[in-house]
Formats: sequence, structure tokens, C-alpha cells
Amino acid sequence: MEKELRDLLQSIWYDDDFVRGVMNLLKTDKDKKEMIDAIHLGYATEPSDISLYALAIYDDVPFEETDTEQ
Repeated sequence: MEKELRDLLQSIWYDDDFVRGVMNLLKTDKDKKEMIDAIHLGYATEPSDISLYALAIYDDVPFEETDTEQ
């Protein structure tokens, strides 16, 4: 699971600090799988979104997109 996530992150942005930062937030295989799923489903595709999503997983907080349309 770790190698799959690392490869996926590097394909998005090949930056050691980015990859290391995200990987450090995701401690368990369950967390890593959640991150992989979020990327594949399009919930987190940009480095900033991925970092925020990883932090939400780390803090065990639901990640919600804000809907600005009323």
C-alpha cells in the first residue's frame, strides 16, 4: 500500500517534501487506502488538496468540499 501511494503522489508532483509530508500524516494502511481512493475518485487531485485531505485523515476529521453555489 505504501509503495502504491508513494508512486501515485510522485506522479502528481515529484517533490520529496510533498511526498514525505503526506506519507508522514498517513500512518496506517487504512489511511493510505483512503488517500489513494480519494485521489482516484477525484476528491483530491492537486497537491494542495491532497495535503489538506491527508491532514483531515490524520486529524480524523471528515473532509468536505464547500459548495459556493446557492
